[in-house]
Amino acid sequence: MNKSLFVLLLVFCSLRLSAQTELKDSGTMLPVTNAMVYDSCGTVIGHSDDRGVIRLKNVNVESKRKKYYHFRVYYRTVEDVNSTLKYYNEGIADFLVTTKNGKAKRVRSYSSLFASDSLLALDIRRSFEVSDMHVGTPYFHSKPRRTTIDSTGNVMLANHVIGSFVKREDAHEAVYTIDELYPKTCISANLFGYHQVLDKFNSTTVFHDTGLGKHSIYDIKAFNEYRHLTLKHKKEAVTKDIDVNDYVYVIASEFSDDKKGNSFPKVTKAMIDEYRNKYPLEPVVLEQLPKLSPKDRTKI
Repeated sequence: MNKSLFVLLLVFCSLRLSAQTELKDSGTMLPVTNAMVYDSCGTVIGHSDDRGVIRLKNVNVESKRKKYYHFRVYYRTVEDVNSTLKYYNEGIADFLVTTKNGKAKRVRSYSSLFASDSLLALDIRRSFEVSDMHVGTPYFHSKPRRTTIDSTGNVMLANHVIGSFVKREDAHEAVYTIDELYPKTCISANLFGYHQVLDKFNSTTVFHDTGLGKHSIYDIKAFNEYRHLTLKHKKEAVTKDIDVNDYVYVIASEFSDDKKGNSFPKVTKAMIDEYRNKYPLEPVVLEQLPKLSPKDRTKI
């Protein structure tokens, strides 16, 4: 079994513990070794040894919850227009969640934007334009839709199947794939002579599966969103066919009572390059990316 990070939430109030417990995998019933143990505030209070035994010696476990949850993500957006890479955006962003209400907000971001000069030169300039660029920094839903999972792994919303749910037992992950457009089949808009249609919007979210049965923003490991749009001006013959993929990976997290600060290291370009290598680009993107020019947004 791989050495994995587990989260054990102990929510007893002012309980003094002096005991040992054996931690076992619920599927295989084999001991889980070298697993970190956290309390409900995110503080490490112990770990399992090479036999899966957890020792909590004279630990005072409080149920007081930390006020904030800080997390950092590496993200990238890949946008193709008519099957050719036109925009690429990547960076690192820090988020803050207020644990009292679960609301998340972005507090800082560092990004680099690249674009195809040859494709930009083909755009017809008008006094009023609707841009075909859909790259940006990620966001997180504070109040996700209330869905249920049926016995076959379908994600249900009001008795309708809107996605699927899979558990990756070996990796201790839970994966949700959702049709974010439902109950609509498309969203269209008309502005300044342009007609834009969003007809696909799917998301896949990977959570740490703690075995507690519920997954929240505190458990997110990564997510991907795919959008398909078309854009056309009434005076143009060509319709732009747009594919946008957002990839987001949580790379650091901590609970804290400090709203402004976190212990994450300063962001550097070398750090962004490191995570680009850690989460490799698809070969077709890797091939086309050198043809794009930097349009830097943030100086690091």
